Amino acid sequence: MDVMSRLNIVRLEALADSNAEDARLWRWFANSLEEGRLCWHRDRKSWEIYFDRSRVSKNASFDVAIRAAHTKSLEMASLEEVA
Repeated sequence: MDVMSRLNIVRLEALADSNAEDARLWRWFANSLEEGRLCWHRDRKSWEIYFDRSRVSKNASFDVAIRAAHTKSLEMASLEEVA
């Protein structure tokens, strides 16, 4: 296999991984929103994301704030499993 073919395979694998991660994130978003567990507030400079009534992230970018909130919610869930 030549270098270009291998690079194309790696690129396509990375794209598939990224798409799968985005799908998981937005499923979490939709489910959490429907369950009333997720909300947000926009001030002049940033988005504040709340999950289960606790502020879990704040960022100027909604996308970054939601991704951080998703990560935090997974951490919270894993802590609940341990307890």
